Parts: sequence; C-alpha cells; structure tokens
Amino acid sequence: MNQPPTVPLSPPSPATPERILVQTRTSLVPGDDYTERCRLMRNLISQHRWRRDFRPGWDRSYEYRAQFGYENRKCYFVVDGGQSGGGGDDDDDDDEDEDEDVTVIWYQWDGMTFRSIDRPIPPAIHVKLKLFPFTPVRLGPDRRQHETQAATPANRREVIRARLRSNMKLPDSDKEFLREHPEETQVLRVDMAPQFVRKIDEALCAAGEGPAGGGIVGAGATLSRAV
Repeated sequence: MNQPPTVPLSPPSPATPERILVQTRTSLVPGDDYTERCRLMRNLISQHRWRRDFRPGWDRSYEYRAQFGYENRKCYFVVDGGQSGGGGDDDDDDDEDEDEDVTVIWYQWDGMTFRSIDRPIPPAIHVKLKLFPFTPVRLGPDRRQHETQAATPANRREVIRARLRSNMKLPDSDKEFLREHPEETQVLRVDMAPQFVRKIDEALCAAGEGPAGGGIVGAGATLSRAV
C-alpha cells in the first residue's frame, strides 16, 4: 500500500521576520515570580500580534531590565518571530547584516492592553537591541569551556544577586552556596536592599541554617546604599 506523501511542517506565523519590542513597568507585568511573568508576557505579546501563544523552538524572546524584585521599574520584552535566513554561527558577520533588515514593531503595555508607539525607536534602544541577536548564536566549544571555567565564588554571588533582583526562585544549589560561603553571603547582605536580605534569610533557613550576621538589623548601617 502506498503511503501518503509526507508534508513538511510549516512554521507558524509570521511568514516574514518580525521583532516585537514592548516597554512597560515591572509593576504592570502579570504573574508572580520571574519565570511566570516572562512566560505570560511572551504569550500576551504573541497573542496580540500573531493571534497565538508563544512557540518555543520557532520564536525567541529576551528580557531587559526585568528586575521584578523592584516596584515600578522600566523594563523591556523582545519577542522574535520568523527567520532572517542566517545560520547563527558564533563568528558569522552575514547574520548581523540580515538582522538589520528585520522589522521592529514597538508597543507599550499598560497592564491591560498594548498601545502601538509610532515614533522612531531612540538610538539608545537600537544599541541595546543589537545585544539580542535575531538569529540565535551558537557558541563554539572554546567559548563554552571558557564560560564554564569562569564560575568563581564572586561570579556565583553576582548570579545570585541578579536572581534576587529579578524575583527568580533560588535553586537548591544557590541556597547551599549561601550556606557554605558566609563571606559571599555577607557581601550580599551589606549591599542589597531589605527585601532581598529577607529572601537571603529565607534561603538560609531552607538550607538548614538560620540567618547570620544579624539579618536585616546587621545590614542597617548600610541601608542608605543598599540596592
């Protein structure tokens, strides 16, 4: 019996490459933690523009200044749909040229609806957009090895700082790091705002150790510069 011909899967809309840029405030983004908020915004943006949910594997997304641990901070979301034709190699300059031709559609999210922004995108934002390649970059083995080897305690501390500011859930490995590296934990206590110190205390309790260094009171002398 003859088998029916195999029909190749077609990528979902858009048929032409588009980059959607959305600016908003952290307080206007729905959801709880970082992961949920980003997921909801990706879907809202895709539904508004393409009448469908975000499709991992076809679409790409980026966030900029998405520090949900703070109230009312300006932040940006980028959702890319379609393909620009580049191969995404780490050292391929042709991909950058093709990415220059991708249409950028700019919206503002007010917590309920998207409003189109018709004025030209400011040069400063264009510069930031170049940090997020439309064509995903594939890292070579040398670069991957270098990034793996660069994980020092200070680097790990800064990763935890970024996760706290973004309202990410700390994995068990981060909680264990805080417990095993009290000197790095104390740096975070001194430098960070009270709402983040409370989360550090919660992480230490979850790791089986109570707050050290006086908790929020211990950081009181430096709250004026805590961020």
